[in-house]
Parts: sequence; C-alpha cells; structure tokens
Amino acid sequence: MYTNTRFPELLKGLSRRTFRRVVDKHEANKHCKGFHCWGHFIVMLYALCFMLNVSGCKSLRELKSGFNRNRLCHYHIGCREVKRSMLSDANKKRDTYVFSQMCEQLMQS
Repeated sequence: MYTNTRFPELLKGLSRRTFRRVVDKHEANKHCKGFHCWGHFIVMLYALCFMLNVSGCKSLRELKSGFNRNRLCHYHIGCREVKRSMLSDANKKRDTYVFSQMCEQLMQS
C-alpha cells in the first residue's frame, strides 16, 4: 500500500522537463542500460537528505538497503529498486554536471 512520504514533497520543486533537457544536452544517458540519470539522482538525493542526516550512512550497501526499504513507493517517484554495483558503476562513470544543476534548482525553490 502506498503512503505519501516527505521525499516526494521535496521533489515537487524539481522540474522533470528541465532535468530531461539538461540530461539530453550533456548526453548523460548515452551509454546507460537501465539505470538512468533520473533514478541515480533520486537515490543520491535520498542519500543526501535522509541517510546522511538521520542514520549516518557511510556505505553504498547501507544506502541501498535504506532506499530499497521503501521499494513499493519507487514507482510513484519514477525509479526502481537499486543494486550496490549499479550505484558504484554510475558514481564512477556519470558526469556530475547534471546533478549539480538540479541541486541548484532545488535550492532556489
């Protein structure tokens, strides 16, 4: 059963159209095979807002289990369950420009 949390409220200040435009401009999803920039951004934003502040999460393994704890709600924010190896690979290969642009937009709203 879906229950609304504070996390989707945080995302209300973010324009998916702007996000898509920045991703397309920098071809950030060019070599992705399923874990696209949007899902990566959602997981990293979750880590920043909740895991670091609340539980002091210090590893990808802890992040993965914390994020996947609410996997039934992922559909509503446009992402899916994540794996540690997926996060690790995305963090190594993906350019951070898209994420910095979106964080600036969130801070302005």
